[in-house]
Parts: sequence; structure tokens; C-alpha cells
Amino acid sequence: MHGRKKVEQPKSERQIWELKTKTENLKKVLAAVSKLRSEYLATKSYSVQNSLLKLSEKLIKINPDYYSLWNYRKEALVEVFGANDLQQTEKSIENELKLSEIGIKSNPKSYGAWYHRKWVLEKANAEENYKNKIFSTEIKLCEKLLLLDNRNFHCWGYKDWVENKLETSLEGKLQFTTLKIEENFSNYSAFHYRSKILPTMIANKTENEKLSQLNKELNMIHQAIYTEPDDQSVWWYYFFVIHFSNEAIQNQSTFMILIQNEIKCVEELLDEDNCKWGMKTFHHLLGFLAKNGSDNSSEYKEKRKKILQTLLEIDPMHQGYYSS
Repeated sequence: MHGRKKVEQPKSERQIWELKTKTENLKKVLAAVSKLRSEYLATKSYSVQNSLLKLSEKLIKINPDYYSLWNYRKEALVEVFGANDLQQTEKSIENELKLSEIGIKSNPKSYGAWYHRKWVLEKANAEENYKNKIFSTEIKLCEKLLLLDNRNFHCWGYKDWVENKLETSLEGKLQFTTLKIEENFSNYSAFHYRSKILPTMIANKTENEKLSQLNKELNMIHQAIYTEPDDQSVWWYYFFVIHFSNEAIQNQSTFMILIQNEIKCVEELLDEDNCKWGMKTFHHLLGFLAKNGSDNSSEYKEKRKKILQTLLEIDPMHQGYYSS
């Protein structure tokens, strides 16, 4: 439970003995793998290579987070992947992907397992059509894994890499994030990935096209904040879109109209739910009007002061931040 110190239960003599035995056995096996690796690097023997791959595979299936084991495999596979035997290369690719998948299922955030997957597909000398077929399968695997954990940043990053290899359109990437966000407004990874796609996607659009896309983003945000007003993920993306809009929209008058519309939207939300993130955003939005030098600047500044006072009352844990 949060806020409670975990008390370690004393281990029995048998438990201590079992742990000690397990540790000693693991040290012996790892030493054997290290010895095989040194022998292979010195001799490049096929039989030693085969033994190294078999033993490291058994250990990875037990613990996929031991990074050196993945590196030993890479060293043993370099010659295989660089050879012209395409049939053997394809067989090795499939074996490594299966092993990596076992590691990922054991620990979905295993750095070694995810990096090995990418390394295999980058280094292997395989035909283009074969690789594209594998890449398509990889997209399906990522989508399946994101159903289990839609915020797994390893999976999001790997999926993006695969999509770049397949030359997936930015619109296609954005649409996938839309699906994930609609499934769960708390999906910070989807919002983060979206923030990387959006600027590139609309970089060469006309002013009207940019404004149209930004309004779509804001409409999606409005749905999310009314559904989950206390969720930080969507508010983070809200801040991003507002600041990006300030850069993307050249006409300052158009941007200020956008800000005024957003102020009305957030104000309506606060009438129903006096949430902390809504108040912080409202304070931030008013700041654009206060800095604009309009006749009502002093009024906006006064409103911002009142909001800060309310925030100090409802969120005393961050009073240093609000007072600065």
C-alpha cells in the first residue's frame, strides 16, 4: 500500500540456503557462457558458436534482462547475418525474433529484448520483400502488445521505427494514436507520440489547413478533459497544442481568437468541476491575453492572481511553485 513501509519478513535457514545455492549455480553458468564467448571470439569455431547460442538462449528464457547475454548472441550472429546464405539468415532471424518475443512476454519493458529485435532486423542480410513481410508482422505484434499495456514506451518506440521502415504515412500514424486515445484518455504515451507527429505532418500546410488540424486536436482534447478532468496526460497535451499553435499560426489575431475560445471552454469546465489542472490551464491561457497588451490586461492579471490563490488552497503541497 502507498505510504506504508514494506517490512521484510525474516528468511528461514532453508530459504537462505536455497537462495545461496541458486546464486552460486547462476554464477557458474554465467562463467561458462563467458568462457564460451571468449573461446568463440578466439577461434570462430562453428561448434563453439552453436554451444554459445544454445546456452545463452536457455538463460535468456529464464532472465531476459541480463544484457550481456544478448550482446554475446550478437557477437555470435554477426557472421551468420553477414553471409550470403539467405535461407540460413531467414531461419536465424525468425529464431531471434521468437526468443526476443519470449523475453518481451516475460518482461514487456526489457531493454535488451527490444533492442535485440531491432538489431536483428537492421543487421541481417535478407531480401527486401522478406524484410517487409517481417515488418508487417511486427506491426501486428506491437498492436497486440499495446492492447495489453497501451503505455509501453518501448513498444511505441519500436513500432515507430518499424513504421518508418515501411514508410507509413504520418496521417496513418496519427490515426493510430487517435484510436489508442479514444480507448483510454489516460494514455500518455499516445499523446506523447502524437506530439512528435503533428508538427511534421502540418509543417508544409497552408495557414487554414494548419488551423483546421489544430481545431481538430483541440476538439479531441475538449472531449477528454470533460470525460477525465483530473487526468494529467490530456492536460499535458493541451499545453503542448496551445504552445505549438502559437508557433504554427502566423496571424497573431487568429491565435488570440483561438485562445479566447479555449478560455471559454475551460471556464465552462471549471463551473462544473473545480479541478487543479483546469485551473492551472485557465491561469496559463489568461497569461496570453495579459501579455497581449489589450485594454483588459489588468483585469486578466487580477483573474490570474485569484486563480493562484485558489490553487494555493486546493493544492497546498505545491505552494512553493504557485508562489514563485
